[in-house]
Amino acid sequence: MQSRSPAIEGDRAFKAFAVIALALITIGAFLPFLLIVVASFTDEKTLVEKGYRFMTDRISLGAYAFMNLGAFGILVLIRNRRAFGYTLDEVAGLGRSMPWTARPSLTSRRV
Repeated sequence: MQSRSPAIEGDRAFKAFAVIALALITIGAFLPFLLIVVASFTDEKTLVEKGYRFMTDRISLGAYAFMNLGAFGILVLIRNRRAFGYTLDEVAGLGRSMPWTARPSLTSRRV
């Protein structure tokens, strides 16, 4: 059986090291994103009491419901008499033409 040259063995070792290193870097870059996604579904009280964790005790969709209802409410306020849909031209500059529609998005509740 032929033995491999040291250059080929070194190349294989480097490739294995590079794959493992890049996999660890990828996981490390993905974990903060995962933590934010999990925290966005975590109940506010649990988040305040226990902090940010990868596993949550209670799930809450309240923030997403609030955002979607607010966006739907704004679209209802600017509705027109067409049968279907909005164009970007209709919602562009909404903060200047109807500044009161932007006010709900500027308010925040302190915890």
